[in-house]
Amino acid sequence: MKSIKKTVCFVLCIALIFNASSVLKTNGDEGKNEVKKVLFIGNSMTFYNNLWNVVQGLAKRNGHDIEVESATNPGKTILYNASAQNCVEAMKKGGYDVVVLQDIVGGFDADILQQGVDKIVPIIKKFSPNARIVFYEPWPVKHMIEKPGSYLPYFTDNYIKAAKKVNGDLAPAGEGFYDLYVNHKKDYYCKDGKHPTPLATFLAASTIYFAIYKDEGVKKFEEAEHADLDALIINNIEHTTEGVQDSYKLDDLNLIYSIGHKYARAVEDATSGKGKYTSLGYEPPKVYKVPKVKIKKAVKKKKTLKITLKKTKGITGYQVFVSKKKNCKKKLYKKTIRAKKAIKKGILTLKSKKFKAKKLYVKVRAFIEDDMFVNHYGKWSKVKKVKA
Repeated sequence: MKSIKKTVCFVLCIALIFNASSVLKTNGDEGKNEVKKVLFIGNSMTFYNNLWNVVQGLAKRNGHDIEVESATNPGKTILYNASAQNCVEAMKKGGYDVVVLQDIVGGFDADILQQGVDKIVPIIKKFSPNARIVFYEPWPVKHMIEKPGSYLPYFTDNYIKAAKKVNGDLAPAGEGFYDLYVNHKKDYYCKDGKHPTPLATFLAASTIYFAIYKDEGVKKFEEAEHADLDALIINNIEHTTEGVQDSYKLDDLNLIYSIGHKYARAVEDATSGKGKYTSLGYEPPKVYKVPKVKIKKAVKKKKTLKITLKKTKGITGYQVFVSKKKNCKKKLYKKTIRAKKAIKKGILTLKSKKFKAKKLYVKVRAFIEDDMFVNHYGKWSKVKKVKA
């Protein structure tokens, strides 16, 4: 009898262990396949080629049962969409796990982006309290993407700022687009120099996918998956006939997918406040070597001060500082001179009632003006006593 009881107990224990392991396995699988309800709010950069459907397709390929909705208005900002009827109605449905926000490309303004974020996020949180905000950063228009003068850092820095402000995440498709365009010579612009061809949409979708699923690694697509990937891209082509192909190179798809992963991960520390990210379009400030000025003589006659300088080349102008003090620190008179004739001859003629003082001291420095109308100054000359 005792042996029978022992046998029954043993069988029950084995059954409980097996059942527990099955439950754990099931829970793990359910976690992996957890439904993510995602809302996309943007403009034509979002509705070209049905971006949300491509994101959904990538998610389902990796075992995520994702539901997507969209509310878009062509050429409109996040600020506009915060009160647009279709967007408000979509947000009021609630129950979203993720909301993807995208601002305009042409005429992008960082202040308006921040105003839009301040207005739209409270509405999202009211109806979807647990929603995570993911910003989709597109790329600048074609004539503004490359160095020198790339607008990409302006885009990226301010999207990072926006994401950081709301404890959100960033899908920096603009960074990946720049990498493909500049480093891989892949031009995925439509002819208008702004909108995405199908492969540009695939890049945006890849970047957004990895921003949503932060623990996902990148896996190389195999040839057996090629036809399905082509179908995902081709079946969602809308609003453009540019860049349309019967089939896309698998190597290109793998490159784009891996770049989406690369930059989604690259900005994570910056958006969380743990680190910084430097945009691919960043240019170190130019160092201007402004020559030091030498005063040959300074002579005063009544209200006129004439300063003769050693001629200086490659400058925009001079700044003159006049003082009653020998150390020439307390200002009596200060003037910036840009006259080409004065620069060419090295002779500065100034008139002021302030020059009546018996003792005057003067110093001069040159400056160079950059393309943004900022003056870069050289060192001050030695102080020269003005002769009467």
